[in-house]
Amino acid sequence: VPAAALSACLDFVACGEATVEADQLSAVLEAAAYLQIEPLRDAAAKELKRCLGPATAFSTWALAESQGLAELATAAKATAARHFGAIAASEAWLSAPAYVVQAGLASDNLAVRSEADVYAAALAWLRARAPPLGAEEAAALLSHVRFPLLGADFMRDTVKKEPLLRTFAGVDMISEAFQQGFYGHASRRR
Repeated sequence: VPAAALSACLDFVACGEATVEADQLSAVLEAAAYLQIEPLRDAAAKELKRCLGPATAFSTWALAESQGLAELATAAKATAARHFGAIAASEAWLSAPAYVVQAGLASDNLAVRSEADVYAAALAWLRARAPPLGAEEAAALLSHVRFPLLGADFMRDTVKKEPLLRTFAGVDMISEAFQQGFYGHASRRR
């Protein structure tokens, strides 16, 4: 526990209030949760929710999930969807946990110019993995891209040439995506 977070917890227990810098809110929330100081945990969660933006959406989402704070997690997910383009171009995207990336890519509410942005974001995240994910795991992540919404030129010039999709799992996933699209299951993002 960082010293500033522990100090805030002690101040809160002793005085009933604590002054916390914005960059320490996450640490204070975790420390308060660990020390079972629910009023401070809840106050830190409320302030984190108020400060949500593109730079904090994914880290707040992961923190909220780890602490079982459903309201904060929902707000962070919505913020991430609204600012997906900015987030996908950031370092936060590349280091986000897999479950956050998968849930983000699966969202119907991503604010994107086109599905090609979702495809590029998924590939960037996959390429940042060390060690790389296996073919089946990569295909599972890429299955959240709505391939039928991509243009024929993009499919031919970009997708078809992607090594991550030239595996059995990748080819099978794209085939399944187009079958679903053919039967009307590939909806546009809102």
